[in-house]
Amino acid sequence: MKYYSRLKEHTSFWNNLFFLTFLLFLLVFVLSLNDASEITVTSEVVNSEVVAKVEEAPKTNDPVWDTLDGIGYHFEEVYLVSRLPTIFCSFQNKEVILDPRFKLLEKLPKCQYSEEHPLDTSKLMDSFQKCIKPIVERWRGNVAAINGRWENTARCDRVFRNLDIIPMENLHETKWTILPKCKEENIMVTMGVGHDTMAEEKLNRRIDIAWIDIEGGEFEFLDQFYKGGEMDQKGITICQFNLEVHSKFHPPGAQVFHDFVFQILEDRRYVFLKPARTEPGVHRMFFINLEDKECVRKFLE
Repeated sequence: MKYYSRLKEHTSFWNNLFFLTFLLFLLVFVLSLNDASEITVTSEVVNSEVVAKVEEAPKTNDPVWDTLDGIGYHFEEVYLVSRLPTIFCSFQNKEVILDPRFKLLEKLPKCQYSEEHPLDTSKLMDSFQKCIKPIVERWRGNVAAINGRWENTARCDRVFRNLDIIPMENLHETKWTILPKCKEENIMVTMGVGHDTMAEEKLNRRIDIAWIDIEGGEFEFLDQFYKGGEMDQKGITICQFNLEVHSKFHPPGAQVFHDFVFQILEDRRYVFLKPARTEPGVHRMFFINLEDKECVRKFLE
């Protein structure tokens, strides 16, 4: 009986110890939850303070500097408010040194599209076709040849030797453009930055310059450049554009590009020049619209 009584007392001790341990664990767990919520709240407060500091940034009456064309088409010298990448969101005024060509563009006369353009674009197109067709006709039906030897069309660039085509270079490639000969707002569209194309889809006017670099996705809409294509149906005109073709990433696109070249020549709307093959299956070119009177008046005269 004494042994049984001691055993019962011993069991009660371990039960009490287990119960106390469980309570202690539960208390620690609850406290840890409270700490996590406090950290979250603190983070929200800090973020709110940072946002408040951003909103309290010193305001300026200076117009906003635009990377494409200065300020609209006024090309004025302004001060750019740049945000420093610090936790305090400090601000610093930096003088923007504009390209000297901006001053030249500011002195241009306003565009007058009612005037007849003196440039004989038909003669220019004929000269281009006379040069380019003997080259590309050798590749008709030969997809590998037209994609692998495209840089051989560079000899026809001499047709446009009187045009002031200038390079626009970044870290790893060169785009080409013709600066306007008269002054107005310039519209530039870059296709290939992301998946959001709402702005491009809603755009229903002339595009002065387009840069198209979609890493293989360009083959899905090359036919929209054709006469009577979707861009014509929507009233969209492109004056000049840089195109990078990536049949390396999408091999069936090589046939699409082959067909695109011959259709462009048949339409007689665009001329293409400045070919460059950066690697097998990847090459670039620059297109100029010789058909649209406003494009010709603004960039070629």
